[in-house]
Amino acid sequence: MTRFGQDLRVTCLAFRSMASWLLGYPEAALNDADCALMEARQIEHAATLMFTLNFPILVNTYCGNYHAANERLKELVVLAEEKGAPFRKAEGVLRRGYILTLTRAAKAVETVMAGIDLWRSAGSTIFAPEHEFMLAIAHADSGQFDDAWRCIDKASRRFTQPRKGGARLRLIALPAKSRSSRRSETWRKRKRISST
Repeated sequence: MTRFGQDLRVTCLAFRSMASWLLGYPEAALNDADCALMEARQIEHAATLMFTLNFPILVNTYCGNYHAANERLKELVVLAEEKGAPFRKAEGVLRRGYILTLTRAAKAVETVMAGIDLWRSAGSTIFAPEHEFMLAIAHADSGQFDDAWRCIDKASRRFTQPRKGGARLRLIALPAKSRSSRRSETWRKRKRISST
């Protein structure tokens, strides 16, 4: 373990929880996430604990155990503030926004936007398209469809921007005319549904 890294055993257990979830074993995923968290607490290494807290948050969220996920979220944010770790605090706020988005809570848009601001202020750009898509869902659930489409466009553009070294991810790009006609068609359908 290095001063700024995470304990390798705990990290492997944490990632195994995600692998178990993806393979269709939610109970094993929850068990591995809890084991990783227990071991992270035992070694008393703040960086490992903050990293590891994300996995029970995610796995519990995926399993619909929002209360358990929120308990870990509170712990992550408090520890991040205590240790002066803005990246981990932003991570906690974004995870909270994700849960609020899934539960269609009223403060989802506000929380996700606050998390994105914290994330950027910590100097991080990784996962930015994912955050924009999460914000798009929150906007759509709030009936703010134009804002939702703006977030989707912004996230899509991030995938197609050139990166250092010339590498570029590509999405299937639709012409602007096609996107705008699709938006207005979607808007009309939703308006008809909501008026019935």
